[in-house]
Amino acid sequence: GTISVNHLRFAPTNGLYHDRFAFTEGMTDVVVQHLVSEQKVRIKSRDYVKKVALFKNRLAVQQPDKVVVYELTNEADPFDLRYRVRAKIHHEGECNLLVVTSLHVILCHERKLQMFDFGGVKQKEWVMDTVIRYMKVVGGPPGREGLLVGLKDGWVLRLFVDNPFPIQLIKHRATIRCLDLSLSRTKLAVVDVNNDCVVYDTVSKEEVFTESNAWSVAWNAEHEDMLCFSGEGTLSIKTSDFPVHQQPMQGVVVGFKGSKIFSLQGLTMNTIDIPQSASLYRFLEAKDYGKAYEVACLGVTESDWRFLALTALQDLELATARKAFIRVRDLKYIELINSIEQERRNEGDADSSDPKAVKQRHGLHLAKVMAFQGRFQEAAKLYAKFGRADQAVDMFADLRLWEEAKTFASNSGNVDVKTLIQSQAEWAEETGDWKLASEMFCAAGQHDRAISIVGENGCLDELIEVARIIDKENAAALRKCADYFREYGHHQFAKEVYLKINDIQALMRLHVELSKWDEAFLLSEQHGGKYAEDVYLPYAQWLAENDRFDEAQVAFKRAKKPEKSMRMLKELAQSAIMEQCYDDAAYYMWLLAEENAGLVKAPHPSRSRREAQLLEETEHFRRLSQIYFAYAIISKYTDEPFSSLEPESVFNAGRFLINSLAHDSPFGVSRAAVLWAVGKQGEAFGAFKLARHAFDKLGHLRVPENWLQQIDLETMMIQSKPFSDREEHHFICYRCSTTNPLICASPNGADACVQCSHPFVRSMRSFDLLPLVEFVPDESLTDEEACSLLRSEPAAGGPQDDDEEAKGMNRVSFDAPHADSSDPFSTYLLSCDFSQAQARAYSPLVVPAKVLRQTSFEQVFIVRRPAPARRWQFFKNIIPDVRILKCPQCHSFFHEEDLETACLSNGHKCPLCKAKLAI
Repeated sequence: GTISVNHLRFAPTNGLYHDRFAFTEGMTDVVVQHLVSEQKVRIKSRDYVKKVALFKNRLAVQQPDKVVVYELTNEADPFDLRYRVRAKIHHEGECNLLVVTSLHVILCHERKLQMFDFGGVKQKEWVMDTVIRYMKVVGGPPGREGLLVGLKDGWVLRLFVDNPFPIQLIKHRATIRCLDLSLSRTKLAVVDVNNDCVVYDTVSKEEVFTESNAWSVAWNAEHEDMLCFSGEGTLSIKTSDFPVHQQPMQGVVVGFKGSKIFSLQGLTMNTIDIPQSASLYRFLEAKDYGKAYEVACLGVTESDWRFLALTALQDLELATARKAFIRVRDLKYIELINSIEQERRNEGDADSSDPKAVKQRHGLHLAKVMAFQGRFQEAAKLYAKFGRADQAVDMFADLRLWEEAKTFASNSGNVDVKTLIQSQAEWAEETGDWKLASEMFCAAGQHDRAISIVGENGCLDELIEVARIIDKENAAALRKCADYFREYGHHQFAKEVYLKINDIQALMRLHVELSKWDEAFLLSEQHGGKYAEDVYLPYAQWLAENDRFDEAQVAFKRAKKPEKSMRMLKELAQSAIMEQCYDDAAYYMWLLAEENAGLVKAPHPSRSRREAQLLEETEHFRRLSQIYFAYAIISKYTDEPFSSLEPESVFNAGRFLINSLAHDSPFGVSRAAVLWAVGKQGEAFGAFKLARHAFDKLGHLRVPENWLQQIDLETMMIQSKPFSDREEHHFICYRCSTTNPLICASPNGADACVQCSHPFVRSMRSFDLLPLVEFVPDESLTDEEACSLLRSEPAAGGPQDDDEEAKGMNRVSFDAPHADSSDPFSTYLLSCDFSQAQARAYSPLVVPAKVLRQTSFEQVFIVRRPAPARRWQFFKNIIPDVRILKCPQCHSFFHEEDLETACLSNGHKCPLCKAKLAI
């Protein structure tokens, strides 16, 4: 009736070789794990697995009746885990330990070691004095591998599979628990049952290191002087003679490769990455660069590699530094090392016996290294210390640290500071720092180059600084500065330079080019008008370009270039005609007339042919001015769809043009447009005879196609109208009292009376006929004397003199009763016979002094022409009730209502000459 519970427990079975770990799972399966790649492979043996062992590409698995040996299928691949059966050795019996080599399997049972080849033949057997507690294969060539054997009595033996005799290495003081041999086989690490870790020198058999609390130990498979041991939850790492580094770790250390430690905790193998930075820095502190490089090869960060490389380079350990820089792929430092080695080879052993020369070479190489590391000040000091300040200057110059370069150059007697400054200037030019470049070239005395740099790049502030530095004796350089200022239009700086060199002619050209007219005039006045012509001519051209033509005329006169003024006005007139701005064309024609009149300087008896021609051109331009002014009304009527023109104005302007255009029409004036306007308005006002005449003339002219149908229609419709004009449209000549037809066909193309050829005086807006009669005083009287006679009998309304004209008007106002036949002027006019006037050329009425004295001055208009050009013109208002005004500028006559209306629409300006009127 007893129930018992039994705990069946199997001891863990595993094996380790470098980074491969084999362990049993489920009693019958073997799992091989690669500790670096974390890959695993499962081998199913289908039998109870008692022991496993690993060595290189071999895996041995002990089963109850045999030992199965596996090998890798691809031995060249370090990560390959595919195993295949290599051999089966039939062997029954117990064994405490199992190891495998390249060609053999070795079984340990208590004190006995048996070695079998893969064919199952026992080749050797060793029997020890005491029980074997630890056995490990420590490598060797195939068929000649070595084993470490630790006995209970403390002896450590070395066995070779091809040697039947054991070799005694060390006699330890306690039972062996764990053994490991260093990479070079010169040091043996022992852990005994007392948990002491002792390191022996295999050559001298002496203890070199002892530490307690150790359960297992392992040498680094890739480094001679590095081992680790574990115990009581602590991992200890010992490197060379440096203190032990400790860190917490659970488990037992079973392997150490590179920077990885393999720790077995239960059935789990853990891989721990150990940083080698601490060991690396300790070797660097000790200046042991060979060991430091070996430690770095175990696995450190890139920054540690770089630190190793730079430290070795600083101590000129070029071999180690080269390998470290190759690791971090730093080609710049590799090239530096190559250059230092090349310098060493070139120098050879020439001065190897001279310690001072060797020290100097070492110092210069170290300075070069520091320069590459960015420690420029230290490098420069080393260069200077060893007598090569020129190299320090070159270094700072390459770095563009010009101030530091100048400092070392000034302290060195063999470096030209001026050359350094020029180099700095050339660098500044290349980098686009124009200000610095100009300053440096000036400091180097190369002013022309400094001017070219800042001038070509438009750095005017820098350029004026250069100009202020240059001495005024260097006029060529200063003129070059001024030329750049003129090119970029900087007036003030250019003026400063020209004043510095006292070049007044160039300064005047500067004012003119940049349109600084006030300063140009002031400069001209300061030098007594010496440069007046150089100023006023371009000033006039500038005014003309800016549409300030009135001022341009004055400037041309002051420049004594009236021909240029006339050319300008002709071009303006032609442009206005082409643009169909006939009002402007009339204005320019009037200006041309005034310009021609102003050129006549001699009185009538002594005039030259040229002056006579100028007077003819003056009258021609005045006539054209009136024609274009009248045609402006016709053009608006025919071209504009809507117009505010008064029909009477169109009708009268057309009649004026027909009378004036007896021969060829001026440029831009369409006779067809005039006839069309006259025909339409004549039909509207009942002037059917005139309308018929206009439409008949249109039939013989070339007209726009869109006019043809309407002209034909009007021509047909006018046939139904009477063959006469209404009498109220006929007008009487105020000189000879002759009734004139609507069209006065004068042979000389003048708008004048058909009987006495007296020119009709029209209002220059409505073109209505004004009751004005032109007269001249007796030849014995001058114009001034005639004017005095007219003033001798004051009129009731007061005299009309030049002051009134200066105010902008010429007004006729009568408070007395209207003149009648008792008026002396009218009586004298009626007594004159004009019946034969048509047969001879027109001449004004000559009025004697007696009549002038009796004529009221306020009924007379005086047109005062320039004295040399021609005599004054006198006009008598025959009907004082008609209020007439005269423009004091162009001497055009207007109905008072016409001028007032025009002034309201155009800003109190004369319609023809644009003069400002005070009305």
